[in-house]
Amino acid sequence: MRCNVAADGTINAFYGDNNYTEDGTNGQVMVYQPKFYYQRIPLVVDGNIIRKESLIISPVKHSGFKLAPAFMNGEDELDYILLSAYEGSISGNKLVSVANVKPASNLTALAAEEKAAANGTGWHISNLAVESLNQML
Repeated sequence: MRCNVAADGTINAFYGDNNYTEDGTNGQVMVYQPKFYYQRIPLVVDGNIIRKESLIISPVKHSGFKLAPAFMNGEDELDYILLSAYEGSISGNKLVSVANVKPASNLTALAAEEKAAANGTGWHISNLAVESLNQML
């Protein structure tokens, strides 16, 4: 679900709320993703494992399920993460997610991370754990 997020990570509004905006006036536009657990089950035919699998996703932990890695912050388990709703654009010295703005270009990963971090504590560019999460979903 889309939401507006302040620089300190506070969720100001969710899509459908009267004060929800996509232009950045009520915070960046992000996607609220609650944590989930997954289990990969290899496809077995005639006793042979085939290079395919079933992927089961659950909002609650079951035996044999693992927490998607994007929901770990060091040793801490996160209840949700916030993903960019739009490709990052530059506003001042910050990388932001807002509607109807030209995406940033010609940035190295390091420069993009620095501009994301300029928003405040906890702001980052996408990483492998997030891309893996998107592929699972």
